[in-house]
Amino acid sequence: MFFSGIKGLLVGLAAGFFARKVTSLPIGILFGGAVGLILAYLVAMQPTAEGNYYYAEIMIPGTIVGLLLGFATQKFGRTPRQQTA
Repeated sequence: MFFSGIKGLLVGLAAGFFARKVTSLPIGILFGGAVGLILAYLVAMQPTAEGNYYYAEIMIPGTIVGLLLGFATQKFGRTPRQQTA
């Protein structure tokens, strides 16, 4: 449970940084989904105390959260201000 929260925070940070560099909604959504999938896979690799693995139960929601964060950062994020010299 703890790692899931950390995973969501990391996906949000990665999607936010990506949104500052790229302003494409479809690419931002795909990036968030990919980062969510990769981090969810890393969490799903950890077995439970009984030795079970829950790939689908962890990776599907992790990918959905990544897709939503990618969408939200592209749609509602602020663009960086232009610095004047």
